[in-house]
Amino acid sequence: MAEFGFEFTLPAPNRMLVLAAPSYLPAAKLETLLRQVLADVGDAAETLQAARERLLASLACRSSVLLGRTLPEEEMLGLLDKFFNLGQMTTCPHGRPTAIRITWD
Repeated sequence: MAEFGFEFTLPAPNRMLVLAAPSYLPAAKLETLLRQVLADVGDAAETLQAARERLLASLACRSSVLLGRTLPEEEMLGLLDKFFNLGQMTTCPHGRPTAIRITWD
């Protein structure tokens, strides 16, 4: 996780001591973010690459939502363009819906 700006040690079972975190993450929200990301990643047996991808997806999603990040219109349109070009992607990496269908009777 050092490549993403995190440094930590594991001083005891079920304990994590965070030594460094990216500056854009407020210290008051760091514990919540890390707990959510670790819950998303879980301890399922998978390849290192798959675990890394799940970690990145969770960290990106959770930190943006947790921080209440507002995107500039250009970035929003770029993300929507990428989303619609992916095809049938109905959930985020965590299984949450990315879109809902609304019909009018």
